[in-house]
Amino acid sequence: MKKKIIISLIIIMFLPLSFGVITFIQESQKPIHYNGNAVLNLVNIKENKYSQFVFAQKRIKNHEFLEEAFKGEGIDVQQVNDQLAFTNVGERELVIKYPGNDSETVRLILEKISQQYILESENESVKIKELTEDTVQRLKASPTTAEDQYNVYQFIYDLELKLLNWEEATLSNPVSITESSNSPVKRAIISWFLGISIILLVYFGIALIKFVRLK
Repeated sequence: MKKKIIISLIIIMFLPLSFGVITFIQESQKPIHYNGNAVLNLVNIKENKYSQFVFAQKRIKNHEFLEEAFKGEGIDVQQVNDQLAFTNVGERELVIKYPGNDSETVRLILEKISQQYILESENESVKIKELTEDTVQRLKASPTTAEDQYNVYQFIYDLELKLLNWEEATLSNPVSITESSNSPVKRAIISWFLGISIILLVYFGIALIKFVRLK
């Protein structure tokens, strides 16, 4: 009786552990896949092309843009271009998506793309702001008739309000990285639990059969 109990305990402990070890070895040889997201909050001024979703997506997938973003990083621009994807959230948020087998590389790629887009957006904003401010100054200095005065003042007010409410493109949150497949450790633990479940079911089935036969 003791021998049967010992053998049963060994089976209960050894088989699930074997499942876990075998699964870990198999899964550790497979690459882990990661999905990365960067959320860009676009410029809030419609006159700025960097505020438009269609332009943003085309610009980010532009070969010259990517080459400038990854200058000195040794990253395959064409591969990045092929795997980039986008979704829109709300009126201003553009989600840039990129998959890969190395989490740090995925993070670097999304950070560089975001930084380059924000830099270009800021440069464009400076030009538009300078033009708007120059227009305001010229309008204020220009003589106006009584008939046109109201319209001119209203136009100046609208321009100054636009400058006051101007918001630049920003990275809404830090780049987020998630595993799209379970790590070897996670899969090994799942296999271990699965092994225990199978053994318990087998023992329960055997016990049930014996119980039925005794009746």
